Amino acid sequence: MRKVIVGILVLLMMFAAAGCSGGDGGKSNEESGNTEFAAADLAGYINDNIEFTDFMDVVENDILFKVYGIDKENVSDACAYFSTGATAEEIAVVTAAGKAEADGIEEAYRKRIESQKEGFENYVPGELVKLESPAVIRTGNSVIMVVCDDSEKAREVVSEYLNK
Repeated sequence: MRKVIVGILVLLMMFAAAGCSGGDGGKSNEESGNTEFAAADLAGYINDNIEFTDFMDVVENDILFKVYGIDKENVSDACAYFSTGATAEEIAVVTAAGKAEADGIEEAYRKRIESQKEGFENYVPGELVKLESPAVIRTGNSVIMVVCDDSEKAREVVSEYLNK
């Protein structure tokens, strides 16, 4: 039985990795040693290196664009992981077409955080702690958001990935 479950999980991860896609995959990163990264690679790295309390699953980009209110025409690469909804945990990595578009993505993240605060305020008030100080990192035209228990750890994991 255990082997069957492991096999199913492996298949789910393969499909999850296929769910993240974007334009040309690699983008310039002016603030680190890594000059190119794919949103799916960074989002997967974050998911693998941070302890989340809920199950995290990759979402299709159409859902990402709708949830964050982002125009897909302004995006060259994107990937997001959402929790089951029982927690506010999320990972979003979006590379914009330009600086102005990246500013818009950063604003979209702020709106999402505020919306989540309203939703969790009466539903699961304990989740508000995560939403008070999410990790929002901007590097070049890429904007990364991680909502988890340890925002500082999230920043370290992103920095570690970008500097390798």
